[in-house]
Amino acid sequence: MTVIKVSVIGVILCLLATVKGFPSSDVSVRLVGGSNAAPGQFPHIVSLRTPANVHFCAGNLVSVSWVLTSAHCTVGRADDGVMVVAGSVRLSSGGMERQSQRIINHDHFNANTMAYDISLIHTAMPFPVTTSIRPIAMANYTLPAGRTVVLSAWGHTSYPGGHLDDNLQWLLVSTISMSQCRNMVPDIDESFVHDNTVCTMRGTSGFGLCLGNMGGSLLVGNTLAGVSSWHVGCAIGYPDNHARVASHIAWIHSTMIGG
Repeated sequence: MTVIKVSVIGVILCLLATVKGFPSSDVSVRLVGGSNAAPGQFPHIVSLRTPANVHFCAGNLVSVSWVLTSAHCTVGRADDGVMVVAGSVRLSSGGMERQSQRIINHDHFNANTMAYDISLIHTAMPFPVTTSIRPIAMANYTLPAGRTVVLSAWGHTSYPGGHLDDNLQWLLVSTISMSQCRNMVPDIDESFVHDNTVCTMRGTSGFGLCLGNMGGSLLVGNTLAGVSSWHVGCAIGYPDNHARVASHIAWIHSTMIGG
């Protein structure tokens, strides 16, 4: 059985990273108001861990040996410094491990503005394709406002308070337009809403990202449309922000071919 550890330092860094304006590289979070995912429900999602087996972010299998995640999760990490665990909805048990052999952050990633917050991890060995481990297709189109989408993540139930949820969570939310998103976030955060991102919300507080869900999935059916990037507070009524996969699809494909 795999025993997952979450360090106090990791939680502190998580708080800084996921509450907008304080980017960091250690993240561990949950969806507030979400439901437990069933085994095999999201076979593309993986847990990213340090060599000491500390979960710090989620990621998404886009091939048997490539993981798409957030750049702020991987910046500063050694190429071989990430353990990728796939095939389990629980952090505390199960799953199959692969070590990273290369980490490629987007060339234009800016930790001060969270622009181009996307990266790829190449594993040293491919994963097998099973009922609980399966790469996901990537969206090559822009989502309209008002589209129902699914978020999935691990982590804390709330902050302050709450606890680290062992089971992968999922939540239905809706996309909103860029103009709506910029109007709804605090003025200080408006410049962090980029044209190559996707904003989502539930329409009421009590549902959404908490302490990050960084690197997690924004799904339309069985297609990955976004990678969770940042949020304001913990499900307190502000939109959540995700890197739009379609806006980065050319970079993703060229990086995988060249990697």
